[in-house]
Amino acid sequence: MMNGIDSLRLEIWTNILSASCRLGIQPRIPWNLKQLVSTLAAGNIDKAKAKEAYRALHRTLRHFKKQEASEAQVALLRMYSSSDEAAAAAGDAEQCIIDVIEDPEALILDHLLALAPVDALKGSLVYNLLRIFVEGSMADYSDFYSQNRDFLTERGLNYEGNLRKIRLLTLISLAADSNEVSFDVMARDLNLEREKIEEFIIDARTETWNGFSEGIVF
Repeated sequence: MMNGIDSLRLEIWTNILSASCRLGIQPRIPWNLKQLVSTLAAGNIDKAKAKEAYRALHRTLRHFKKQEASEAQVALLRMYSSSDEAAAAAGDAEQCIIDVIEDPEALILDHLLALAPVDALKGSLVYNLLRIFVEGSMADYSDFYSQNRDFLTERGLNYEGNLRKIRLLTLISLAADSNEVSFDVMARDLNLEREKIEEFIIDARTETWNGFSEGIVF
């Protein structure tokens, strides 16, 4: 259905995805990001309809808990360039930030800062939260959480999941900055008891990145 798509067929495809979300039934048509990107590049599709297609794909991927959801949202945000367009995409930009923060495998987030709609959110709570996950620490996240607990809850961000992710990013930063990291430093910066640090590192190496902790000395 997606091959040689025109504007009308794209609209039909978008409506099928939207209906699939409402009904909770996975679509029985191709609905992956790579195919949509290549199709839009090959055809002369109205920009507004292309954006709606990205939104529908993002909603569907997110509804069915596919990790490609945040990538679909990033692809949508790349379609906005001017400051006026970027400001109009504030809702999409906020959802994109939340999706990427929620994704336990998304450890590189700085590329979001280069997106015009994300840049337009400067000064907002969600933008400040993104900066913490890009360049902040456990202490920064703890301060943010204590001051903005309702904000995080309203957006469905899981405290324990976020805490684990910022701990992992802090640990990666420690390992990158020094050839050896002591238990005392890790206990302080990760806000973990000494006896729990080794278990945390082993789990992180197994589940996420099997190389970042090689410079850490037990």
